[in-house]
Amino acid sequence: MVFSEKPSFITTDNPVSILNLEKDIYGLSTKGTFLNFPVSPTRILMMDDLFDEPGSQYYSLSEKGPGPANLTSWIEARKFMVTGRDPEQVINEMLSLDDEKST
Repeated sequence: MVFSEKPSFITTDNPVSILNLEKDIYGLSTKGTFLNFPVSPTRILMMDDLFDEPGSQYYSLSEKGPGPANLTSWIEARKFMVTGRDPEQVINEMLSLDDEKST
């Protein structure tokens, strides 16, 4: 579970995201697959196979902020996202991730 001290996470009409950044075809048992589920604006359930991290823990939001988790949710959205924050700010956080990759 990743938590934020302030409301940071979005949800969508399709809130559960299952992704694998290394494979095009994958399932829940495929190495590198993770599940992302926004529970509330301050909590998001992240399930992965990163065994070097202790399990069953609460983790503070990383220095990258909510952008990566929100982008994962947004990619899987079919119609809309829900946020208590300014949608333009949320989108800019997600778009800035692409800027970080290119530098």
